[in-house]
Amino acid sequence: MNGGCANENAHLLQGILRDECGFDGFAVSDWGISNDHVEGVRAGAHLEMPAAGGDSDEKLIRAVQDGKLSEDILNQGGG
Repeated sequence: MNGGCANENAHLLQGILRDECGFDGFAVSDWGISNDHVEGVRAGAHLEMPAAGGDSDEKLIRAVQDGKLSEDILNQGGG
């Protein structure tokens, strides 16, 4: 949307998918489309595909530790 990835777009993942459509499931990126997994999680994504070999996991941990990402966001959705 406007040059950004759908996987990192809160309007699409939160506003439309969850709020308007009532989706309460697990949001997975399309294969190779996750540019910034921390921003994807902040927007409402859950799983990055293909797996980034642990790099994205470390970035998520650092973002929570640095106060840049709420742990509550990690616990939302997924059914």
